[in-house]
Amino acid sequence: MEDPATLVLKKELKKFNENPSQYFSVGLVNEEDIFVWEVTIFGLRGTPYEGGLFRAHLTFPKDFPISPPKMRFLSDIWHPNIFPDGRDYSGWRPILSVETIVLSVLSMLSESYTDAVANPNAAQ
Repeated sequence: MEDPATLVLKKELKKFNENPSQYFSVGLVNEEDIFVWEVTIFGLRGTPYEGGLFRAHLTFPKDFPISPPKMRFLSDIWHPNIFPDGRDYSGWRPILSVETIVLSVLSMLSESYTDAVANPNAAQ
């Protein structure tokens, strides 16, 4: 029998495969590991990231959704809410879906949140 986190992640991945987003794509880094996803975010029109493709790994803990996933950008991205090493600075609540997580990162890229600065140089 599969653990609850695996069941939740399989359901979420199936939802993405059936209804792809126009703003991002997701897939597994390794087909054997449901806990590490590759996310590609498409830079939104009207933002400094317009036309860009930003790859990130979204790594889920074994007790997801109780504990938060970790997102780390693989692409260079200059943003006040993303640490220089690629980690994002975002809040977490266990009720969030994977889609909500990625959409919150998209929202963060659309505007800076100065109350939670992760990269002070990018905030200037």
